[in-house]
Amino acid sequence: MDTCTRHPERPATQYYCQKHARFLCDECLRCADPKMYCRHRPSCIVWFLDRENHRKEREEEQARGETV
Repeated sequence: MDTCTRHPERPATQYYCQKHARFLCDECLRCADPKMYCRHRPSCIVWFLDRENHRKEREEEQARGETV
């Protein structure tokens, strides 16, 4: 574990992007290239958590009656 690439003052993080070789904190936990090929994607925790966050946001918007 290491510090977030964008926020080095934050404590150690467990999220690591293998494609870009960088650590990410909870705030930065977004796939940098979601539409580009990544050989690490099938096992990427960053990709999985980013997709889950987007899914939850869509569900919340739908529950409030907003269109996506």
